[in-house]
Amino acid sequence: MSGKFPKTLPDVVSGKTSIFRAIYHNPATNVDIIPSDIKLRKDVDLEKLKELVYEVAESVYDFVLIDSSPGFGNNVLDVIRASDKVLVVTTPNIPDVTDASKIVQLAKQMRKKVFIVVNRVKRENYELEISRIKRILKAPILAIIPEDEKVPESISKGLPVVVYKRGSKASTAFKRLAASLIGTKYKPRVIDRIKWFLGF
Repeated sequence: MSGKFPKTLPDVVSGKTSIFRAIYHNPATNVDIIPSDIKLRKDVDLEKLKELVYEVAESVYDFVLIDSSPGFGNNVLDVIRASDKVLVVTTPNIPDVTDASKIVQLAKQMRKKVFIVVNRVKRENYELEISRIKRILKAPILAIIPEDEKVPESISKGLPVVVYKRGSKASTAFKRLAASLIGTKYKPRVIDRIKWFLGF
């Protein structure tokens, strides 16, 4: 990653560079990102994370999203502490929902607002029902993202699925999620639905 992004979040946290020098614009999605790498999980102290988030938020950004590594490690604790709201992503499978419940409980103990996204939903009999997931996690479900073969295809192309196949099932669900996060309602374009239906 260092070749593609000369400055990353570990460089910022360790004081080697300003956070604004580690911001890169993605023209495909019109989103600015601060990349990280595996070193962040092993040897970087994240106590400065909240301070850095506020520094960015107070500049020109309306929203700052922190993508945490999966699991229940120390980095997750730091991310929760640095956040105003916590978006917990799970699949409708028992092991993942069980892990998600631990994160939800921890976030609630820190008095954070918690929302759930259920990802890769196939609507199979072996999956937990959405209503049961809501009862287990005791938090509102913000979005349900369907299983979509276009997602792994987009990953292989190095593109977000919302760019690779704008009208696909997953793309539409992600756009609805994004709209709900900013308090609006997503209305899919007819042309995108036609392209998805025709396989473009």
